[in-house]
Amino acid sequence: MQSDIDQILASSVRANLQNRLDAPCGAFDDTCTQVSYLRDTHLVRSLDERPRYMDPENALSIKLLRQALKWSYKVRAESSEVQNEEAILGFERRSRDAAEWRLPFSERSGWPESRLARVFFLAQQLVRHASAAYSIGRPSHGPGTTFFRYSTLLTKYAWLERDVPGAVWRRFSEFFVPSPSSDRILPFENFGRNICRVALVPKDARGPRLVAPHMASAVWMQQAILDGISNTVLTHPIFSGCWPEGGPVQTVQLRDQSINQKVAKYASENPTMYATIDLKDASDLVSWRLVCFLFKGTTLLKDLYAVRATHCELPGKRVIPLGMHAPMGSAVCFPIMAICLWSLCTAAGWLVDHEYARYRPTSKSLWSENKPFVFGDDIIVPVRHYNAVKTVLEHAGLRLNANKSFHGSGGFRESCGHDYYRGHLVTPTILRRVDVNNLEGFVSMVSLHNRLAADGQTIISDAILKILLEKNKHGDCAARLAFSSDLHTPAIHVDSVRTACRLNRAIGNCVRYNVGLQRMEVLTRTVVREEDVCGNQLLDSRARLYESLACHHRRDVSLDRVVGEEAASTSFGWSSNRPRARNVWIAC
Repeated sequence: MQSDIDQILASSVRANLQNRLDAPCGAFDDTCTQVSYLRDTHLVRSLDERPRYMDPENALSIKLLRQALKWSYKVRAESSEVQNEEAILGFERRSRDAAEWRLPFSERSGWPESRLARVFFLAQQLVRHASAAYSIGRPSHGPGTTFFRYSTLLTKYAWLERDVPGAVWRRFSEFFVPSPSSDRILPFENFGRNICRVALVPKDARGPRLVAPHMASAVWMQQAILDGISNTVLTHPIFSGCWPEGGPVQTVQLRDQSINQKVAKYASENPTMYATIDLKDASDLVSWRLVCFLFKGTTLLKDLYAVRATHCELPGKRVIPLGMHAPMGSAVCFPIMAICLWSLCTAAGWLVDHEYARYRPTSKSLWSENKPFVFGDDIIVPVRHYNAVKTVLEHAGLRLNANKSFHGSGGFRESCGHDYYRGHLVTPTILRRVDVNNLEGFVSMVSLHNRLAADGQTIISDAILKILLEKNKHGDCAARLAFSSDLHTPAIHVDSVRTACRLNRAIGNCVRYNVGLQRMEVLTRTVVREEDVCGNQLLDSRARLYESLACHHRRDVSLDRVVGEEAASTSFGWSSNRPRARNVWIAC
C-alpha cells in the first residue's frame, strides 16, 4: 500500500514538472526514484561552477526539477540487517580514526615556524580565552532516552542517582542533593566508567541513523555544562561578528539556524564573498585529543572529562573504547564541536590574512577579524579562506562533504537546510513519510500538503488530499483529517472559517462554537507532544528528584487499576515526553 501511495505521488510530481516546463510526455520518467538524487548532486555542482542569468521564474524551474530528483530519497524506511551492520562498522571505524589522530606537529612552547602548527596554537589561544569566564549552569533533562532506556522525565529523575559513573560523582556530587545544606547520598551503584550505547533509528533507504544515549546522571550534568557554555562562553565578545551588510551578530549559534541561512543567501548573491562548508560525520570525528589540546588548562575541560563517555556498548553487548569526544546523544557534542570548528576556521583565516606575521597575536586583535559563521557542522567562511580552512580541517581529522560544500563563482550556496542560487531559495519540498495508516505519518502528510499548496503546486497537493480523504478514520467522535483557516493548526489549511466549517461538516467532523474563545472549532485526532509538564512549577529540578526518591520509586498499583497507566505516568507532577494521540478542538 505504501508503494502505491509513493507511485501515485511520484506521478503527480512528474506531471507537475512536465506542466511547468512544457516538456513532452515521459520526459521525466527517470526522476522520483531512490537513486535520482545523485543527479541532483551533479546539477547543483554545475550551477556553482559559473554564473548564469537567474530570475524568479527560472529559479522556480530549478526548484521543481530538484524536487523531482530528490522526491523519494529521504522517505522514512526501516533499515535492513546489512545496513545496520555497515552502520555499526562505520561507527567503529570512525571511533578508531578519532583515537589514532595526533597533532600534525610536535607540541612545544613558543611561536612555531610551521604555518599549520600556528593555526592550531591560535585556535587553542582563542578557545582558552573564550572559556576563561566559563561557569557551570543548571542541570536538567531533555526529551531523549538514556542508556538504561529511561524515556520519561519521571523515570529519569526517579532513578537518577542509580547509575552515577565515578568521574561524574567525584566532580559533581553537590548536584545530587536537593539543597546545599542537605546530606549527600552515595549512589546505589557506582559505575567504574561512563558508558553510552549505540541505538539504530530508522532514517531512510540509505540506512539508519546512529545515536548514543548516555547515562541519566551524565546527561543531567551535560545539560548543566551546555547551559554554562550558552550563558558564559558563547556570550564572550570574541564570538561577536558583523553581518555582511553591517550590524553585530553572534557567529556561533546552537539553536538559531536563521543566521547561517541569511548569510548563505547573501553569499549566493555575492559568490566571491563567502563559501559554505559541510562535514561528513563530524560529531564522530572530533577527536578527544583535539578537544584536550584546544581546551587545555580550562575548567570546562575538567567538566567535559567528567561527563564524557569513555566506552560505548554496541548492539550485541560488545563494548568498545571511544576515540571521539562525544557521539550524537551527548548534550555537549554539538556546542563543543561548534567551538572547535569556529576556532580552527578563525585561526586559519587570520593566518591567510597575515601570512608573514612573525608574532603571536593577542586574542583581542582577533576580535575585529572577518570571522566564520558556525552552526554545528555547517560552516560559512570567506572564499579566500576556503582552501586554508579545508586543509586545516582535514589535518584535524575531519572530512569535508564535497557534494555539499560550495565556493564557486556560480553562486549556489547551502547551509542549515536552505539552498540558494543567485539569491533565490531553491530548496525542494520532498516526501518524508508514506505510512499514512500511522497517525504520525498522516500528520506528516497533512503538513506536506500545506507546504505544497502554499507553494502553488496544486497538482501534487490535490493528489495528497485525495489520499488523505481515502485514509481518513473516525474514532471517538474525532477524525484524523480536519480543515482550518488557522495556519498554526495540524489541519488542511483553507482561506476562510466558513469554508473550513463547510468542509468539516461535509466529511462528518464535529463542529462547535466556543463561547469563551468566540470562535468556531472542529474536533480532530492528532499527535500532541507533552514534555516538561510539572504540576508544581515552584520546585526546582533537584527538589523534583528527591520528591521521587521520597516515594521509593514505586508506582501505586491501585492507581494503575483506577486511572490506567497513562494517568499514573503523571506521578510527582510529571507527564511523559512521548508524542501522544489526542482528541483536540482546534480553530476552524
